[in-house]
This record gives sequence, structure tokens and C-alpha cells, in this order.
Amino acid sequence: MIFENSDGKVYGSSITPAVDFTIETGKNLLIPEGSTLVLSATNASNNGNVYVDGTLYGSFTSGDCYYPLTVTGGTVEGTSTYNKKVYGKANSSYTLSSAEVPVGQKVERWKPSVETVDITDNTFTMPAGALTIEAVYSNAPAYTVTIPATVALGDTATVSATGVNVASGSNLVVKLTDAGSFTLTSAEGAALSYSITCNNATVGVNDTLLTVAGGTANSSGSAQLSFSQPTTPVKYSGSYTGSVTFTVSVETPSQP
Repeated sequence: MIFENSDGKVYGSSITPAVDFTIETGKNLLIPEGSTLVLSATNASNNGNVYVDGTLYGSFTSGDCYYPLTVTGGTVEGTSTYNKKVYGKANSSYTLSSAEVPVGQKVERWKPSVETVDITDNTFTMPAGALTIEAVYSNAPAYTVTIPATVALGDTATVSATGVNVASGSNLVVKLTDAGSFTLTSAEGAALSYSITCNNATVGVNDTLLTVAGGTANSSGSAQLSFSQPTTPVKYSGSYTGSVTFTVSVETPSQP
């Protein structure tokens, strides 16, 4: 081990000190990757900080040891940084916070690289070893689809989607799934046929009216539906009514 001012480093692949030693207050010892410090035959006191990128066998009689900590998809407060690398103090408790979550998703759980590390309520205890924690996401789509409650023949209706937050690779899809055979009926049982067009194309059952691609926060879209008047004379006067059913879903396009 060689110290220069306040920073020391273990040199060699495996070092076993033969005499007792103390890391003084305010000093830092780095065990680099590929190096091993064996504390089996000596009393070693740590009044400073020990950063372990390699391997530490045995333990110091006092003081704190820090191990590499990497979090993907989140942040941890209270960690230590040495030589531009983030470390967690062994046996200390830390709390995870999610970073910017992909559009239309949420953090379902945290996955630690060390199986014995338990993460409960976003809190974990740092082990005496390197640790990587990865955010595991699940889909959590959010959107508002507005469909007029009523429309008269000869009028148009706007189907709109706003605040669409859907995962990249998925689409918000609005379909017409039932129109009662595109027939209106009166209380007396008389029938009247009509049609619906969207973007100058006649709409049929199970046709897609609106698609909003995912991957962009708070995206939106709309479709104009035209409800045609009958082309044949109305035989019986009166009030004719019917219903149209729409289905809203988040779909992932099938791969060719």
C-alpha cells in the first residue's frame, strides 16, 4: 500500500500486511479492481475511508468500507463519490427514487444484482460487495378518449384522444365494434338505414377509426365521423334512434 497525501492504493494482485496498521482520519484507501487485500494476520484500523473495487478478505476493526453502487433507471441519495465513481457504505440503508420513466410505463420493481439484497418500499441495505440495481418497468397506459353522446343524421361527430401516454411500440386504437346493422328504428318498429364515413371512407364494423402512436408524452389525435342521411324517402315519419359502440384499446402491432 502506498499513500500520496490523503489517497492510498493497494498495489499488486494480492497483499497480506505483516504488521498492524491504521488508516488515519481524512485518508482514503482504494483497493482497485484486480487487487486483493487480505487482513488475516494483523489488526487493521480504519479511521478514514476504504473503497473496495477489488476484493477485501477479513475486516477492519473500525471504520467504514464502501463498495461500487450502480443504479439504472433511478437515483440514490446519500452515496459517496470517489475518483468520479459512486459507492455505497456497507451495512447502510439507502432509498431509491425513480428517474424519468419511459412514456406509458411505471417502475414495477427494482432488480438487484445480489439476490440476498432485499428492496422493500424502495429501501435497501448496502452489502459488503459491489451492487447494481436496475429498474424493471411495466406498461401503465393513460389517456382520455371523448366520444359524443348523441349525433343526428346529417351531422358530424369528433372522436378525440388527449393526454395519450402509451409505451413506445404500442398504439392507442379506437374501433367501431357495433352499429346495429347501421339501422335506426322508431317506436312503431319502422327501420331506417344510414352509413358512417371517416376520412371519406365508409366505416364498417370492427374498422379502426383512430390510431395514436405511443412513445410521445401527452400526444393526441382525432377523427371526424359523418353520419349520412337516408338516400331513399322516409316512409314513416317519427323519431328514429339507434346506438353505436366503440372500443378503446392499447395494442402492439404484430410483427410481419
